[in-house]
Amino acid sequence: MSEQVAPRGRGIPRNLSHARIVAAALALVREGGVAALSMRRLAVELDATVAITYHYFANKSAVVEAVADVVVDDIIAADDPRQHWRDRLLTLMLVQNRELLRHPGIARFLVENHDTPAATRWTEAYLRVLLDGGFSAAAAAEAFSLVSFFINPAFLIERPEVSTERAVGPVAAAESESDEFPAIRAVQPHLNGMSFTAQYEQGARTLVAVLEPDLPAEPNGKRSARRASRPSG
Repeated sequence: MSEQVAPRGRGIPRNLSHARIVAAALALVREGGVAALSMRRLAVELDATVAITYHYFANKSAVVEAVADVVVDDIIAADDPRQHWRDRLLTLMLVQNRELLRHPGIARFLVENHDTPAATRWTEAYLRVLLDGGFSAAAAAEAFSLVSFFINPAFLIERPEVSTERAVGPVAAAESESDEFPAIRAVQPHLNGMSFTAQYEQGARTLVAVLEPDLPAEPNGKRSARRASRPSG
């Protein structure tokens, strides 16, 4: 992503730049999420005045959008078109899990601002993998909707103070020992120690494994660009 350079005005430090501001904003988001980011806090981190930060960004939303651009670029960069489409799709989902959890609040920003360039590039990356894998446009839309349904809720409840490696279980261990919940008591040992990340990765692998393209394969193993013909009647 090319660095944007704002016209330098009177009183603007020479070492201040668009890239440096975004880097500082990224650090703040990683530390406390988007909620911890403010123009005043950003100015403090940069040892600058709030007025100077406004020279580069109109408001906090513009800064968050710039951070989202970087996060999405890092996710998309993990895609390798030389790999099988299943591997590409799984890689996007796993890298996305890592990067969005590292930057609390960015997922919500992307979902609530789906018309931004960052969100559009994110969508394009997923759809390109599916189309390259032999999905028709209609089938790609259905598969993408399924993938989005799986990944979006997890990040909309993100909170920076909660560890993503926390153990996941339906109830507290003490409660599960009660005879009132025999099914929970039987299953609980297998849930103990399973983290959010482990559950997400397991679900992502399961989801990718069941998706199937609907276009015919050609002799060289690649998928045809034409829609598969269907028998009439």
